[in-house]
Amino acid sequence: MKRFSTLLTIASALSVLGAAHASEANVFDCVGQNGKGEAIQLKYTSSSFTGQPTFSLKVGDQNLVPVDEARAKITLTSDETAVGNLVAAVIQRKDLADAPDTTYAVLVPNVLLNRMGEVVEFRTVLLSGYKGGFRKLPLVTEVLNQTDALTCQAREVNF
Repeated sequence: MKRFSTLLTIASALSVLGAAHASEANVFDCVGQNGKGEAIQLKYTSSSFTGQPTFSLKVGDQNLVPVDEARAKITLTSDETAVGNLVAAVIQRKDLADAPDTTYAVLVPNVLLNRMGEVVEFRTVLLSGYKGGFRKLPLVTEVLNQTDALTCQAREVNF
C-alpha cells in the first residue's frame, strides 16, 4: 500500500509539472482562399504589446481590417464558447450613412502548447456578413453571405 501511495504521489507531481509547462497559444495565423479564388490572410492575437487583442484580415490585395479610422470604426469582440473563442470584427463605416455594418468572425479553438516554439495546426471557418443599412427589396436586416475555410497555425509569443 505504501508503494502504491508513493507511485500515486509521483504521478501527481509529474502531472502538475506537465501542466505547469503547458501554455495557451496566443497568436493565430490563418490562410485560405475565397470563392473568387482570392487569397485570405487572417491574423489574431489574444494579447499584444499593449495588452489588447489584435485582428487583421487581408483578402486578395485589399486590407479589410484594420481600416482607416477616419472612414470607419472597428469593434473587436471575443466570446468564449465550449471549444474556444468566437472572435468578431465589426466595421461601421463613417463615410456612408446608409452603409451596412460588415462583420468578419472566426472560431479560434483553445490550444494548449507543451513547449515554447511549438506550433499546432488546425482548420476553422471565416464567416462574413452584414447587418443594417439601406438595400433594395427584399429588405434583409442581417445576412451571413460567405463562409471560407481557413488553415491556421497557433503558437505562443511572449509580448
